[in-house]
Order: sequence, then structure tokens, then C-alpha cells
Amino acid sequence: MACSVIGYPLLRNPSVRHYVATAAAEYTPMISECVKIIAGKTIIAAVNPTSPVALVSVIFKAGPRNENYESEGISHAVRICAGLTTSKSTAFGIARNVQQLGGYLTVSSEREFTSYTLKIYKNNLAPALHYLRDVSVCQLFRHWEVADEIPRLRYESPTIPDNILAIELLHKAAYREGLGNSLYCPKRHIGKFGTDALNEFVSNYFTGSRCAIVSSGLSFEKLEEFACSVDASTEMCSDIPSKYHERECRKDRLSNLAHVAVAVEGSSFENRQDCIAFAILQKIAGHGPQVKRGGSQTSFYKAVAQASEDIFAVGAFNAVYSDSGLFGFILNAPSKTAGSFVKAGVEWLRSLQITDEDVVRGKQNFKLDVFDTANSIQAYHNNIVHQLLFTEKLASVENILSEIDAISTDDIKRVR
Repeated sequence: MACSVIGYPLLRNPSVRHYVATAAAEYTPMISECVKIIAGKTIIAAVNPTSPVALVSVIFKAGPRNENYESEGISHAVRICAGLTTSKSTAFGIARNVQQLGGYLTVSSEREFTSYTLKIYKNNLAPALHYLRDVSVCQLFRHWEVADEIPRLRYESPTIPDNILAIELLHKAAYREGLGNSLYCPKRHIGKFGTDALNEFVSNYFTGSRCAIVSSGLSFEKLEEFACSVDASTEMCSDIPSKYHERECRKDRLSNLAHVAVAVEGSSFENRQDCIAFAILQKIAGHGPQVKRGGSQTSFYKAVAQASEDIFAVGAFNAVYSDSGLFGFILNAPSKTAGSFVKAGVEWLRSLQITDEDVVRGKQNFKLDVFDTANSIQAYHNNIVHQLLFTEKLASVENILSEIDAISTDDIKRVR
């Protein structure tokens, strides 16, 4: 999945506790936004308080990039242990009560953060917030419960789809450590992390200074009251720097189909102009066919298609992180002709012969994504999470559109 300045991240591996799904509700545009930093430097933001369906997330800026060689994979273990017995609620109590209230409690993680999200009908929100707080900051990681999750960990790690594995290897090649750490626990560490290791990781990185709390469908006053009840750790640990390297990683498989990910260093959230320029370039190159069994009319797709008559699938991606980024493409093709397709894709990126018309089309597609995000509760909620964690402020739709319009063809050619 492609990543842009306001879109979904490149890869999200959700660990879901399946409770009763809430009924769909008609959505109205966002009508208010409030951002505040409270004690412990916890950032809170409330939008669209009139929504009938509430979404509340407790997010910590902690994930695989905070692991070292000895703890590689521990964030995966923390993720699958969500919903186990806490200091205030049992695992059965959490499941039963959230289900009884008609809620949906999930935990998802990316390379730089872990998010606990509650989705529930607004009238039942107040009692359900108690369990969201318990799951996010009151973990106990009892050793017998952690041991019960090892089969799940052992199942998830080897069953990574090939295209996702290509992205994981790409990050490993580009960064080695930090951002190069996988979202999945390596085989050598399955079953290694016990109660002490998990509690130490959570205590060090799930802290108030690395926390953001975001809500849709909840008033700012009630969100602030809930945020004050979230008693996160006060430990201070810095992120592991990630330096970009040029190299490659391979994994041999018994398959006639090759999955290849190629990238160069992109932009970080710190450079907003370049970040938006890369997002527009991603739209210019295209994500592949938008219709099932269809084709693509972008110059990038056509350039790759000329390399061979074999079938293939290719799409550009743009991964943006706090201090770095990756831009490139993902290709699926028969192994015997994959090399020629890759060469054609790399040559297009090197030459980057784009016109003003291509840039206009890319901007229009990007703006469409902006409007789609602003008119979706879940997408806009996730967008706010990214903005708060990386910039500590919210950009309005109007500001984002004006920033898109300010990007020129020369700006896009400069960042390649």
C-alpha cells in the first residue's frame, strides 16, 4: 500500500480483537478541530464531535525502529499481546464488555508507532473508554498468557505474502537497523520475549512524551478528561537514527513469479515541500491498474510494458518517515523476464521525462485522495494520527491543497 503525506502508511499489520462491529452511520464533513498538549507532553486532538460513531485512538511513537538486534521483533510481540489481562481488567472481561457494548477494539503498528483504537457507537463510549485505557497503558504481560500467544507469533511470521516480504527486505537493505527492522518477529526470536522484556520495552517507549490521543465523535473536553486518566510512563528514550544505504537483499523462493521492490531515498516529514512533491510523483507514475484486469495509461506503466510481452504488475510507492523516506516501485512478473521489467522501471525513474500535463494530472489525483480522506471517518482519523505524531499540528484541507498547487514541474524533477 502506498504512503503519501496524508494517506495511509506503506504497510500496516493490524492485530484485531474481533468484537461486534458497529452499525454504519451517515458521515458528515469535519466541522471542528482542536489540538492541545497536556501534562507529560501528551498531544490530544478532537475532530467532528457530532459524529454518531466515535473513534478514539491512543498512539505511541514506538515500533520496530526502536528495537535493537537483541530486541528485534518485540513490537510484534507487544502487538499480539493486546487485550490480555491488565492491572485492572481480565482478558475475558475486556472481550466480554467491549463486545456487549458493541465496540471494536484494534491495535495496529507501523515502523514508527503503535496505535490502540476503539470504534463504538457514541452512546456507549463512556464505559468502553475504560477498556481502551487498560489495553494501552496497563499491560501486565503475565508469562503464561504471553506463552499462549507464541503459536500465533509462530504462525504470523512465516506467512508474510511475497510482495510484503519484498518491502520488508527493501527496508532492511536501505536502513539495516532502526527503520530497517521488520514489522514481524524474526524466527530466531520467537518465544524469546518474556514478561520482563515486554514490560521494559513498554516502560521505555510507551511514554507520555511519545503519546498522542485522537478522537472523532467526542467533545474536546471529554477527550481531555480521558487523556488525563491515561497514566503513561515518564521514561525518556530517544529514537535510533536510521541512515540510508545503497545495497540489496534477496530471498530465494521456489516460484515462477518474482516480487521486486526498488527504491531510492525519498523525503521525510521534516521537508514538507519535497514530501508533497514525491507524493505527486507517485500519482504521476501510478499505482497500477485502477480497474480489475485493466491497464494503465501512465508513462511509467507504458515504459515498463515495452520491456517484454509477458504479464506483469507494477506500481509506485512512497514511504514517508520522521527522518527519512523511500520512493520507488514494486513489480510482480515472471522470474525469467522480471529483470528486463526492472531495468525499464529504473531507467524511467532516472530519466524522469515528465511534462506539465503529467504534473497537472498527478496533482488532480492527489487532490482527489485528499478529498476522499477528508470525507471518510477512518481515513481522516488515521491522517490526524500521522500529522500529530510527526508535526504536532494539523494542516487543514485548504492548506494542503494550496501546498499541492505550489509544487511545480521543476520541484518534482529536483527531488528524484
